Formats: sequence, structure tokens, C-alpha cells
Amino acid sequence: MKTEINYQKIGRNIKQARKDKKETQRAVAEYLNIQDTSYSNLECGHEKISLRRVIELCEHFEVLPGTILNDCTEKLFLLTQDEQKDTHPAGITEKQEIRELLQKCSLLSEEQVHFLVLLANQMALEKKKSKP
Repeated sequence: MKTEINYQKIGRNIKQARKDKKETQRAVAEYLNIQDTSYSNLECGHEKISLRRVIELCEHFEVLPGTILNDCTEKLFLLTQDEQKDTHPAGITEKQEIRELLQKCSLLSEEQVHFLVLLANQMALEKKKSKP
């Protein structure tokens, strides 16, 4: 089963974080150095959000990544047999390596690490789909 990221839910979480800080879309767009319409598209879920942008928003709103990424996945992620075969020389998958690196970040909870791994997995799947 593949993980699908629900960008509308992420957008709603971003909107709620912005409203909690009593800020306008324009103010946040200026902070991110993007157009108002681009920021509006993030909140509406019309635009995919990068991990870098999630981190920027977390810093700006002073929230943990789980606040932005809460409830954004539609299915549990399981490695396919092909993905399990795609291992590094050390015998760990790229996904395991990402998880281990994120767990070293003492500021992240296990749930937040899980969400970031899911986001990275989705980005990798989309990259695979775009290859000819």
C-alpha cells in the first residue's frame, strides 16, 4: 500500500496555525518571500509543500512539525518487495536511513519523525513517477 499525502489537510493545518497567531496570509507570504497567491495555494492544498517550507512555517508559527503535518496521510506506508530490495551496502533501505537521521534530531518526537518520513517517501514516489 502506498502513502498518499493529503495536501488539503496540510493546508488546513497551516491556515489554523496562521489564525492562531492572528496573522494575515500576506504577512506569512512576505515572511516566506513568496507571492500572496502562492501562499493561498498552500493553504488551499492546491500546491504541494516542500519539507523546507514546512520547517520555515514551523519556525515562523513556533509550532512542531506534527502541528502542520497532523492527519495528512491517507494510508499506512508499507515497503513493497522492490523497495525492500533497494538497499544500501550496509543493508538498510533509503527509507530506514532517512528515519534514523531524523531520529537523531532531538527536537522531533517519534510521531513527527514518522510524518517527515512519509513526506519524504511521497516525494520519492512522485520523483519516480515523473521519470520516463
